[in-house]
Amino acid sequence: MLERVKTSLRAVGHDRAAFETRLRQALAQLPSADRRDLKRWCFLIYGESYFTVLCQCFADLNTLAG
Repeated sequence: MLERVKTSLRAVGHDRAAFETRLRQALAQLPSADRRDLKRWCFLIYGESYFTVLCQCFADLNTLAG
């Protein structure tokens, strides 16, 4: 499932709003181990372009988790 999410994010990587929507959907569905891997991958691939979006999405996830 993680690879499907990465493929989906690559497909919308040019559109900030679509990227954020897909990322939030993925984070809601993935198990925690996959979310950690996705976080690393997202910051590596999209950290320069979507740093603020990534920080917000993953911060929101941490808030919901605990």
